[in-house]
Amino acid sequence: MKNKKIIIPVVILVIVAIALIIVTIYKVTNKEQNGNAINSDIENTIQTEEKVEEIKNETGATADTNIYQVEKEYDGREVLEIKPSVQVQTVWAGIVKQAMPTIEEINESWEKAPNKSGVWISENSRSGFQEILNNVGVTEFTIDEQGYLTTKTKNINKDYEKLYEKLSDGKTYIIDISGTCYVRDDMTGEVVEYPFEQMDPYQIYEPYSSENYVIIEVTTNKAKKLTDSEILESIMNI
Repeated sequence: MKNKKIIIPVVILVIVAIALIIVTIYKVTNKEQNGNAINSDIENTIQTEEKVEEIKNETGATADTNIYQVEKEYDGREVLEIKPSVQVQTVWAGIVKQAMPTIEEINESWEKAPNKSGVWISENSRSGFQEILNNVGVTEFTIDEQGYLTTKTKNINKDYEKLYEKLSDGKTYIIDISGTCYVRDDMTGEVVEYPFEQMDPYQIYEPYSSENYVIIEVTTNKAKKLTDSEILESIMNI
């Protein structure tokens, strides 16, 4: 009995010691893995910046390095592109100002962007978008006081189910009917106007997206080259 009393505490001590060793090994391994991941991210960032600088020197691009990302063309050639997030924020600032925004205004206005998922219509476009719905005979949807497209029924005409799905797919769709938008130039990074409707009266929209935001700049259809059905159908299929 005496030997058993000695063995039991020894066994418990051994088990505790093994457990401590396992925990220590796990912590060290996890720390090394996290450290490697952080180092890898830093290394990738440095490599990307170096690549951006390299392409800037080759092409003569002059915008800030941090607003670029590297993309590959169909032939494998690497090119610079303004980051989608930068373009989305710039386009949004233009919607708010209804004119060319400054860099400071871009940074400030993004804080006021709609943050709920669904379809949000810019203030200057609400009557125009509601008119499109009315002309097509879509009575299930209305625009609330905050500018969001809403409906009180689930009995949606199957032709407009895609529009209904956009109300709850987790993304924020911003619709602006102006026929033009303001973006960052790929070469200089400066804010420039892109009057797509003036350039092509048959172009229905110009989309910009980043993460959960999708901005849809829509034609005003001043030249009456398009029907309201064509415009609405195109918006639904984005």
